[in-house]
Amino acid sequence: MNKRVAIGLLLLAITGCGESREAKFAGHTDVVLSVAFSPDGKRIVSASGDETAKVWDADSGRETLTLKGHAGYVYDAAFSPDGKRIVTGSVDTTVKIWDATSGQQIRTLEGHTKSVSSVSFGPAGKWIVSGSQDNTAKVWNGETGELAWTLKGHTQGVNSVAFSPDGKRIASGSWDQTVKIWDTENGQETLTIQGHTDLVFSVVFGPAGKRIVSSSQDNTVKVWDSETGQETLTLQGGSSFAYDVAFGPDGEQIVSGHNDKTIKVWDAETGQEQVSFQGDSDVVLTVSFSPDGKRVVSGGLDKRLRLWDVPPQGP
Repeated sequence: MNKRVAIGLLLLAITGCGESREAKFAGHTDVVLSVAFSPDGKRIVSASGDETAKVWDADSGRETLTLKGHAGYVYDAAFSPDGKRIVTGSVDTTVKIWDATSGQQIRTLEGHTKSVSSVSFGPAGKWIVSGSQDNTAKVWNGETGELAWTLKGHTQGVNSVAFSPDGKRIASGSWDQTVKIWDTENGQETLTIQGHTDLVFSVVFGPAGKRIVSSSQDNTVKVWDSETGQETLTLQGGSSFAYDVAFGPDGEQIVSGHNDKTIKVWDAETGQEQVSFQGDSDVVLTVSFSPDGKRVVSGGLDKRLRLWDVPPQGP
């Protein structure tokens, strides 16, 4: 019988911008490595070291699905643009596609030779990109399972991959301290972005596709021009580094999840820290904005998801 887990204790976290509600979702039995909202904001998918991905009702906190089939840590999970499918990547070297309503496994994509760290659907839902510790990213036809391209160029493992909003480019971040941009039409590398001084954990395009944000173990979050590779902004994390970063839906905010147990929301134009949530009891490994930008979901070493209300921006 599936667990039905209600929202845990509702806490008030006092921040620099006022009060924010924090809701806890419990159900995983190991670290939470990835979280993402569905396109309509009604569901959340999470990936965990307990070898499962779970789907949650974002309002009630009820666990609605558990996706079982991977043989080891599930490092990443994401919804398709229409919300009908979920893609997952695992230490077992496979990428799996699931029905987001029934939880049934649709297809397994095999080809990587080491752990799959990151997965993402393209904006049309046809293509999937996966990043692996085998130093490559791969582009797959999610409808047929056919491998279209293997993206080779990184000299160490690929930790994060993301499509541009128009689907014409892919960004990848690696242990080799670089961010690379790839052309999805031919699989060729078009740009290497250098500037981080330690491994890159996370990369994502802004909603307009003109910017990329990346996080690194060098204690910085950086924003780059996606066409030129020029660094346009550095967000200083102080003595902490961010495992994960994401743009808000309008591109005006960036959220980052840190090893000092905080979640920070930044002004994406000025780099000013707007709010810091400090309710997590352990390291934060993953963060994501809701589609309306009003909430942030986080996960980490304490095995729980947390849902935060983001205070309204000032005038």
